[in-house]
Amino acid sequence: MRILGIDVGTKNIGIAVSDMMNKIANGRETIRIKNKNFDKAIDAIASIIDNEDIGKVVIGYPKNMNGSVGFQANMSEEFKTKLEKKITCPVVLWDERLTSKMAHDAMSLGGKTHKKQKQHVDRLAAVLILQSYLDAGKDDE
Repeated sequence: MRILGIDVGTKNIGIAVSDMMNKIANGRETIRIKNKNFDKAIDAIASIIDNEDIGKVVIGYPKNMNGSVGFQANMSEEFKTKLEKKITCPVVLWDERLTSKMAHDAMSLGGKTHKKQKQHVDRLAAVLILQSYLDAGKDDE
Protein backbone atom coordinates (compact mmCIF):
# COMPACT_ATOMS: atom_id res chain seq x y z
CA MET A 1 0.00 0.00 0.00
CA ARG A 2 1.14 3.50 -0.79
CA ILE A 3 1.30 6.56 1.45
CA LEU A 4 -0.27 9.93 0.72
CA GLY A 5 1.41 13.15 1.88
CA ILE A 6 -0.45 16.40 2.47
CA ASP A 7 0.71 19.99 2.97
CA VAL A 8 -2.22 21.98 4.39
CA GLY A 9 -2.16 25.70 3.69
CA THR A 10 -4.62 28.54 4.03
CA LYS A 11 -5.30 28.70 0.26
CA ASN A 12 -3.86 25.49 -1.17
CA ILE A 13 -3.37 21.88 -0.19
CA GLY A 14 -0.40 20.11 -1.76
CA ILE A 15 -0.66 16.37 -2.46
CA ALA A 16 2.11 13.79 -2.90
CA VAL A 17 1.94 9.99 -3.20
CA SER A 18 4.67 7.44 -2.57
CA ASP A 19 5.76 4.85 -5.09
CA MET A 20 4.63 1.24 -4.56
CA MET A 21 7.76 0.48 -2.50
CA ASN A 22 7.21 3.51 -0.23
CA LYS A 23 10.68 4.81 -1.00
CA ILE A 24 10.07 7.87 -3.22
CA ALA A 25 7.51 10.66 -2.87
CA ASN A 26 6.00 12.04 -6.06
CA GLY A 27 4.09 15.31 -6.36
CA ARG A 28 0.51 14.90 -7.53
CA GLU A 29 -1.54 18.07 -7.45
CA THR A 30 -2.52 21.18 -5.61
CA ILE A 31 -6.08 21.58 -4.41
CA ARG A 32 -7.32 25.15 -4.06
CA ILE A 33 -9.45 26.01 -1.02
CA LYS A 34 -11.36 29.09 0.11
CA ASN A 35 -11.86 30.28 3.67
CA LYS A 36 -10.51 27.06 5.22
CA ASN A 37 -13.41 25.15 3.62
CA PHE A 38 -11.76 21.74 3.57
CA ASP A 39 -14.77 19.78 2.24
CA LYS A 40 -13.74 19.84 -1.45
CA ALA A 41 -10.17 18.89 -0.60
CA ILE A 42 -11.25 16.08 1.70
CA ASP A 43 -13.54 14.66 -0.98
CA ALA A 44 -10.70 14.79 -3.53
CA ILE A 45 -8.29 13.13 -1.09
CA ALA A 46 -10.83 10.41 -0.23
CA SER A 47 -11.14 9.70 -3.95
CA ILE A 48 -7.35 9.37 -4.33
CA ILE A 49 -7.26 7.01 -1.33
CA ASP A 50 -10.03 4.85 -2.78
CA ASN A 51 -8.53 4.69 -6.27
CA GLU A 52 -4.82 4.31 -5.55
CA ASP A 53 -4.34 1.71 -2.82
CA ILE A 54 -3.39 4.27 -0.15
CA GLY A 55 -2.83 2.69 3.27
CA LYS A 56 -1.76 5.73 5.30
CA VAL A 57 -1.96 9.52 5.16
CA VAL A 58 0.79 11.82 6.43
CA ILE A 59 -0.15 15.43 7.11
CA GLY A 60 2.52 18.06 7.61
CA TYR A 61 2.49 19.44 11.14
CA PRO A 62 4.27 22.81 11.08
CA LYS A 63 5.38 23.41 14.64
CA ASN A 64 7.12 26.64 15.51
CA MET A 65 10.91 26.51 15.73
CA ASN A 66 10.68 26.32 19.55
CA GLY A 67 8.39 23.27 19.29
CA SER A 68 5.20 25.10 20.21
CA VAL A 69 1.99 24.73 18.21
CA GLY A 70 0.70 27.77 16.34
CA PHE A 71 -2.03 28.68 13.86
CA GLN A 72 -0.76 26.53 10.99
CA ALA A 73 -0.32 23.46 13.19
CA ASN A 74 -3.81 23.95 14.60
CA MET A 75 -5.11 24.05 11.03
CA SER A 76 -3.38 20.72 10.30
CA GLU A 77 -4.98 19.22 13.41
CA GLU A 78 -8.41 20.46 12.28
CA PHE A 79 -7.85 19.04 8.79
CA LYS A 80 -6.77 15.68 10.26
CA THR A 81 -9.91 15.47 12.41
CA LYS A 82 -12.18 16.20 9.44
CA LEU A 83 -10.32 13.79 7.15
CA GLU A 84 -10.50 10.95 9.70
CA LYS A 85 -14.30 11.23 9.65
CA LYS A 86 -14.28 10.54 5.89
CA ILE A 87 -11.64 7.79 5.49
CA THR A 88 -10.68 4.57 7.25
CA CYS A 89 -6.88 4.44 6.86
CA PRO A 90 -4.59 5.84 9.57
CA VAL A 91 -3.71 9.54 9.48
CA VAL A 92 -0.55 10.82 11.16
CA LEU A 93 0.84 14.30 11.76
CA TRP A 94 4.51 14.71 10.78
CA ASP A 95 6.74 17.58 11.89
CA GLU A 96 7.40 19.64 8.78
CA ARG A 97 9.30 22.65 10.04
CA LEU A 98 10.85 24.61 7.17
CA THR A 99 9.52 22.42 4.31
CA SER A 100 7.82 25.36 2.59
CA LYS A 101 11.04 27.37 2.84
CA MET A 102 13.01 24.41 1.45
CA ALA A 103 10.49 24.14 -1.40
CA HIS A 104 10.89 27.84 -2.25
CA ASP A 105 14.69 27.55 -2.03
CA ALA A 106 14.74 24.48 -4.30
CA MET A 107 12.61 26.20 -6.91
CA SER A 108 14.77 29.34 -6.78
CA LEU A 109 17.83 27.20 -7.43
CA GLY A 110 15.97 25.64 -10.33
CA GLY A 111 15.39 29.07 -11.86
CA LYS A 112 11.65 29.26 -11.15
CA THR A 113 10.21 32.78 -11.00
CA HIS A 114 8.25 33.82 -7.92
CA LYS A 115 4.98 33.45 -9.87
CA LYS A 116 5.88 29.89 -10.95
CA GLN A 117 6.99 29.07 -7.39
CA LYS A 118 3.58 30.01 -6.01
CA GLN A 119 1.96 27.54 -8.42
CA HIS A 120 4.09 24.61 -7.28
CA VAL A 121 5.29 25.26 -3.73
CA ASP A 122 2.45 23.41 -1.96
CA ARG A 123 2.89 20.26 -4.03
CA LEU A 124 6.68 20.34 -3.52
CA ALA A 125 6.17 20.90 0.22
CA ALA A 126 3.93 17.79 0.27
CA VAL A 127 6.72 15.86 -1.46
CA LEU A 128 9.25 17.05 1.13
CA ILE A 129 6.92 16.13 4.01
CA LEU A 130 6.24 12.67 2.64
CA GLN A 131 9.87 12.04 1.66
CA SER A 132 11.11 12.93 5.15
CA TYR A 133 8.52 10.54 6.60
CA LEU A 134 9.61 7.77 4.21
CA ASP A 135 13.31 8.43 4.89
CA ALA A 136 12.66 8.12 8.63
CA GLY A 137 11.36 4.59 8.02
CA LYS A 138 8.00 5.34 9.60
CA ASP A 139 6.13 3.41 6.91
CA ASP A 140 7.11 0.19 8.71
CA GLU A 141 5.16 1.10 11.83
